[in-house]
Amino acid sequence: MIFSDAAKNFMWPDNAVYLLLELYQEKEEMFNTSFKKHNILWKEIAASMRETSNIYNVTGQQCSNKLSGLKRTYRNIIDQNKKSGNGRNSWEFYSIMDSIFGKKASTKPPVEACSDGPLPPTPSTSNIYTSTSTPEVQNSTRKRKVESILENFIVNIREEREIVKKQQIEDNQIRQQSREAKYEEERRERLKMHNEKMEISKSLINILNKLVNK
Repeated sequence: MIFSDAAKNFMWPDNAVYLLLELYQEKEEMFNTSFKKHNILWKEIAASMRETSNIYNVTGQQCSNKLSGLKRTYRNIIDQNKKSGNGRNSWEFYSIMDSIFGKKASTKPPVEACSDGPLPPTPSTSNIYTSTSTPEVQNSTRKRKVESILENFIVNIREEREIVKKQQIEDNQIRQQSREAKYEEERRERLKMHNEKMEISKSLINILNKLVNK
Protein backbone atom coordinates (compact mmCIF):
# COMPACT_ATOMS: atom_id res chain seq x y z
CA MET A 1 0.00 0.00 0.00
CA ILE A 2 1.31 3.43 -1.00
CA PHE A 3 0.87 6.16 1.57
CA SER A 4 0.73 9.86 0.70
CA ASP A 5 2.82 12.58 2.35
CA ALA A 6 -0.29 13.55 4.32
CA ALA A 7 -0.46 10.03 5.74
CA LYS A 8 3.24 10.12 6.65
CA ASN A 9 2.62 13.36 8.55
CA PHE A 10 -0.56 12.08 10.20
CA MET A 11 -1.64 14.17 13.19
CA TRP A 12 -3.25 12.01 15.86
CA PRO A 13 -6.66 13.28 17.06
CA ASP A 14 -7.81 12.08 20.49
CA ASN A 15 -10.31 9.60 19.01
CA ALA A 16 -7.55 7.98 16.94
CA VAL A 17 -5.36 7.61 20.03
CA TYR A 18 -8.20 6.00 21.99
CA LEU A 19 -8.81 3.60 19.10
CA LEU A 20 -5.10 2.75 18.89
CA LEU A 21 -5.00 1.94 22.61
CA GLU A 22 -8.13 -0.18 22.37
CA LEU A 23 -6.74 -2.17 19.43
CA TYR A 24 -3.40 -2.58 21.18
CA GLN A 25 -5.13 -3.79 24.33
CA GLU A 26 -6.94 -6.45 22.28
CA LYS A 27 -3.59 -7.76 20.99
CA GLU A 28 -1.55 -7.12 24.13
CA GLU A 29 -1.35 -10.81 25.00
CA MET A 30 -0.02 -11.57 21.52
CA PHE A 31 2.62 -8.86 21.86
CA ASN A 32 3.80 -10.42 25.13
CA THR A 33 3.60 -14.12 24.35
CA SER A 34 3.05 -14.72 20.62
CA PHE A 35 5.82 -15.71 18.23
CA LYS A 36 4.19 -13.59 15.52
CA LYS A 37 6.47 -10.71 14.61
CA HIS A 38 5.43 -7.44 16.18
CA ASN A 39 5.60 -5.58 12.87
CA ILE A 40 2.88 -7.92 11.59
CA LEU A 41 0.73 -7.16 14.65
CA TRP A 42 1.23 -3.43 14.11
CA LYS A 43 0.24 -3.77 10.46
CA GLU A 44 -2.95 -5.51 11.57
CA ILE A 45 -3.68 -2.69 14.04
CA ALA A 46 -3.07 -0.07 11.33
CA ALA A 47 -5.39 -1.96 8.96
CA SER A 48 -8.11 -2.02 11.62
CA MET A 49 -7.75 1.73 12.11
CA ARG A 50 -8.05 2.37 8.37
CA GLU A 51 -11.14 0.16 8.26
CA THR A 52 -12.69 2.16 11.11
CA SER A 53 -12.19 5.50 9.34
CA ASN A 54 -10.59 6.44 6.04
CA ILE A 55 -9.05 9.50 7.70
CA TYR A 56 -6.92 7.20 9.89
CA ASN A 57 -4.55 6.48 6.99
CA VAL A 58 -1.67 5.24 9.15
CA THR A 59 1.03 2.60 8.87
CA GLY A 60 2.02 -0.05 11.36
CA GLN A 61 5.26 1.81 12.09
CA GLN A 62 3.34 5.00 12.83
CA CYS A 63 1.14 3.10 15.29
CA SER A 64 4.20 1.57 16.96
CA ASN A 65 5.94 4.95 17.20
CA LYS A 66 2.82 6.59 18.61
CA LEU A 67 2.43 4.01 21.37
CA SER A 68 6.13 4.31 22.23
CA GLY A 69 5.66 8.06 22.62
CA LEU A 70 2.58 7.55 24.79
CA LYS A 71 4.52 5.12 26.99
CA ARG A 72 7.37 7.61 27.42
CA THR A 73 4.93 10.33 28.43
CA TYR A 74 3.17 7.95 30.83
CA ARG A 75 6.43 6.84 32.45
CA ASN A 76 7.56 10.47 32.83
CA ILE A 77 4.29 11.25 34.61
CA ILE A 78 4.73 8.22 36.88
CA ASP A 79 8.26 9.38 37.76
CA GLN A 80 7.06 12.94 38.41
CA ASN A 81 4.24 11.65 40.62
CA LYS A 82 6.73 9.64 42.67
CA LYS A 83 8.89 12.73 43.19
CA SER A 84 6.06 15.16 43.89
CA GLY A 85 3.71 12.77 45.68
CA ASN A 86 0.85 13.57 43.33
CA GLY A 87 -1.44 10.72 42.45
CA ARG A 88 -3.33 12.21 39.55
CA ASN A 89 -2.51 13.95 36.29
CA SER A 90 -4.51 16.02 33.85
CA TRP A 91 -3.07 14.29 30.77
CA GLU A 92 -6.10 13.19 28.76
CA PHE A 93 -4.75 9.66 28.20
CA TYR A 94 -3.48 9.06 31.73
CA SER A 95 -6.46 7.00 32.93
CA ILE A 96 -6.58 4.64 29.98
CA MET A 97 -2.78 4.27 29.90
CA ASP A 98 -2.81 3.52 33.62
CA SER A 99 -5.51 0.89 33.15
CA ILE A 100 -3.36 -0.88 30.53
CA PHE A 101 0.17 -0.35 31.85
CA GLY A 102 -0.36 0.66 35.48
CA LYS A 103 0.52 -2.70 37.02
CA LYS A 104 3.62 -2.98 34.85
CA ALA A 105 4.69 0.58 35.59
CA SER A 106 4.55 -0.13 39.32
CA THR A 107 7.51 -2.51 39.01
CA LYS A 108 9.33 -1.65 35.80
CA PRO A 109 8.74 0.40 32.63
CA PRO A 110 6.51 -1.54 30.19
CA VAL A 111 8.21 -3.78 27.65
CA GLU A 112 8.38 -1.91 24.34
CA ALA A 113 6.31 -3.54 21.61
CA CYS A 114 9.06 -3.36 19.00
CA SER A 115 8.82 -4.71 15.46
CA ASP A 116 11.40 -7.50 15.87
CA GLY A 117 9.23 -9.82 17.90
CA PRO A 118 8.52 -10.59 21.55
CA LEU A 119 11.32 -9.95 24.03
CA PRO A 120 12.27 -12.59 26.61
CA PRO A 121 10.22 -12.08 29.76
CA THR A 122 12.05 -10.55 32.72
CA PRO A 123 11.23 -11.60 36.29
CA SER A 124 9.27 -8.39 36.85
CA THR A 125 7.10 -8.86 33.78
CA SER A 126 6.65 -12.59 34.22
CA ASN A 127 5.36 -12.02 37.76
CA ILE A 128 2.38 -10.29 36.24
CA TYR A 129 1.26 -13.54 34.68
CA THR A 130 2.05 -15.75 37.67
CA SER A 131 -0.26 -13.89 40.03
CA THR A 132 -3.45 -15.41 41.35
CA SER A 133 -5.38 -14.01 38.38
CA THR A 134 -5.06 -15.71 35.00
CA PRO A 135 -4.10 -13.66 31.91
CA GLU A 136 -7.63 -14.14 30.58
CA VAL A 137 -9.11 -12.64 33.75
CA GLN A 138 -6.60 -9.78 33.71
CA ASN A 139 -7.33 -9.03 30.05
CA SER A 140 -11.06 -9.15 30.70
CA THR A 141 -10.66 -6.73 33.61
CA ARG A 142 -8.52 -4.39 31.56
CA LYS A 143 -10.99 -4.51 28.69
CA ARG A 144 -13.83 -3.57 31.04
CA LYS A 145 -11.73 -0.68 32.37
CA VAL A 146 -10.98 0.55 28.85
CA GLU A 147 -14.63 0.23 27.85
CA SER A 148 -15.63 2.14 30.99
CA ILE A 149 -13.11 4.90 30.27
CA LEU A 150 -14.24 5.17 26.64
CA GLU A 151 -17.87 5.24 27.74
CA ASN A 152 -17.13 8.01 30.24
CA PHE A 153 -15.21 9.88 27.55
CA ILE A 154 -18.21 9.71 25.21
CA VAL A 155 -20.58 10.74 28.01
CA ASN A 156 -18.36 13.72 28.84
CA ILE A 157 -18.34 14.80 25.19
CA ARG A 158 -22.14 14.59 25.08
CA GLU A 159 -22.44 16.56 28.31
CA GLU A 160 -20.08 19.22 26.98
CA ARG A 161 -22.13 19.45 23.79
CA GLU A 162 -25.31 19.84 25.83
CA ILE A 163 -23.66 22.57 27.92
CA VAL A 164 -22.51 24.39 24.78
CA LYS A 165 -25.96 24.00 23.21
CA LYS A 166 -27.65 25.29 26.37
CA GLN A 167 -25.24 28.23 26.52
CA GLN A 168 -25.99 29.06 22.88
CA ILE A 169 -29.72 29.01 23.61
CA GLU A 170 -29.22 31.28 26.64
CA ASP A 171 -27.04 33.63 24.59
CA ASN A 172 -29.69 33.76 21.87
CA GLN A 173 -32.35 34.50 24.48
CA ILE A 174 -30.22 37.29 25.96
CA ARG A 175 -29.65 38.77 22.53
CA GLN A 176 -33.37 38.50 21.78
CA GLN A 177 -34.25 40.14 25.09
CA SER A 178 -31.69 42.85 24.39
CA ARG A 179 -33.23 43.49 20.98
CA GLU A 180 -36.71 43.56 22.49
CA ALA A 181 -35.58 45.97 25.23
CA LYS A 182 -33.95 48.20 22.64
CA TYR A 183 -37.08 48.11 20.48
CA GLU A 184 -39.27 48.97 23.49
CA GLU A 185 -36.98 51.85 24.42
CA GLU A 186 -37.12 53.20 20.85
CA ARG A 187 -40.92 52.79 20.82
CA ARG A 188 -41.26 54.78 24.03
CA GLU A 189 -38.94 57.47 22.68
CA ARG A 190 -41.01 57.75 19.49
CA LEU A 191 -44.22 57.94 21.54
CA LYS A 192 -42.71 60.66 23.74
CA MET A 193 -41.68 62.67 20.68
CA HIS A 194 -45.16 62.23 19.20
CA ASN A 195 -46.82 63.45 22.39
CA GLU A 196 -44.51 66.46 22.52
CA LYS A 197 -45.37 67.31 18.93
CA MET A 198 -49.07 67.01 19.73
CA GLU A 199 -48.69 69.37 22.69
CA ILE A 200 -46.83 71.88 20.53
CA SER A 201 -49.54 71.62 17.87
CA LYS A 202 -52.27 72.24 20.46
CA SER A 203 -50.40 75.29 21.76
CA LEU A 204 -50.07 76.70 18.25
CA ILE A 205 -53.75 76.15 17.55
CA ASN A 206 -54.71 77.96 20.77
CA ILE A 207 -52.48 80.89 19.88
CA LEU A 208 -53.95 81.09 16.37
CA ASN A 209 -57.50 80.96 17.73
CA LYS A 210 -56.77 83.83 20.09
CA LEU A 211 -55.35 85.89 17.25
CA VAL A 212 -58.36 85.23 15.06
CA ASN A 213 -60.87 86.13 17.80
CA LYS A 214 -59.29 89.51 18.57
